Amino acid sequence: MSKVRLAKIQGKGPTAFRQLVEVAKEIDRSGITVAFVHHGEPDFDTPTHIKQAAIEAMGEGYTHYVPNKGIAELREAVAEKLKQENGIETDPDSEVIITNGATLGLWLAIVATIKPGDEVLLPNPCFDAYPNMVRLAGGQAVFLPTVSQDGRFGLDKTEIVKRITPRTKAIIINTPNNPTGTVYTQKELEMIAEVANKHDLIIIVDEAYERLLYDQHAHFSVASFDRDTQHRTITIHSFSKTYAMTGWRLGYSTANREITKVMSHMYQYSARCATAFVQVAGIVALEGSQDCTQEMLGEYTARRELFANGLNGIKGIRCWKPEGAFYVFPDISDLGMSSWDFVIRLLEKEHVLTTPGSIYGPEGEGHLRLSFSKSTDSIEKAIEGIERAVETLNR
Repeated sequence: MSKVRLAKIQGKGPTAFRQLVEVAKEIDRSGITVAFVHHGEPDFDTPTHIKQAAIEAMGEGYTHYVPNKGIAELREAVAEKLKQENGIETDPDSEVIITNGATLGLWLAIVATIKPGDEVLLPNPCFDAYPNMVRLAGGQAVFLPTVSQDGRFGLDKTEIVKRITPRTKAIIINTPNNPTGTVYTQKELEMIAEVANKHDLIIIVDEAYERLLYDQHAHFSVASFDRDTQHRTITIHSFSKTYAMTGWRLGYSTANREITKVMSHMYQYSARCATAFVQVAGIVALEGSQDCTQEMLGEYTARRELFANGLNGIKGIRCWKPEGAFYVFPDISDLGMSSWDFVIRLLEKEHVLTTPGSIYGPEGEGHLRLSFSKSTDSIEKAIEGIERAVETLNR
């Protein structure tokens, strides 16, 4: 039955991939174990002190509506965190919103600033939600080719400037980057700020993976550079990756008070507010011990080594160690297959589910995205399956 369903999948885009995920789940339910390494879902449990805070908050009555922008104590904790860790001075009363996850924060940022016909620049490869959100808002996604060198997808000022038109309204930046693992340097981000200030562009920055950094790489927040840049920047953050809280749906954003006011209005008539007791847990996450985040980072570091080294041992695959986040993005172009066709083959023959690089835009073709937020067993099974799949191609 699964083979029949595979044959019926139409197209090779995000919708088709969601169908492929359902097929993989069907295979797994049938008793054939599938290695799911496609999804950015931490396999760690949420730290105990954060869960306990939510339980206690429910007992204390945090089960009702709270202010649209979030409870004051969490907004204050966010403002303090942004000041201490990100170098961003922000007013918790008028410039911070607590959202149901970073994805909603991104959506609010886009619909609050993008009008039909506006163009939005997207360094490519990029998280597939960005272009889809831009299109849903009536805007036009304009992909920016990046400079790929030793697995790092850097930004190029010339490529950015030549794509700016009178309709260009914003640029969306993601650092550390999903899917490539690239961490933009301070010099690259200062260049973005310079271009944005010169051409009057809004900068939307997704910093969901800010704590997941390797090999001494540093994270920089664009909004920390100067007041002019901060005024045009919307910064999006998430609890999901840092604290293994994906199912809690908690994030936050900061922007100037005019943009924040519009985002708040949009929020009021969509999700209304983030869950009350979850917000209380968010305070404890930010203000409590951060040892849990370091422990998770240590495990991710070991899994990164395992995945990258294992893939590099397979003929025809080149895999560079990511600078941040928890994805490897190996180059499979030497195999002579599209990323989509290889993903299909890998699932059908070896029961390993990865994500085709083409999902993330034209610059992603010839790559796979594999997540090392999964268990060591899943990673080892994936490596073994990919090796066998490549061996059969070379016969």
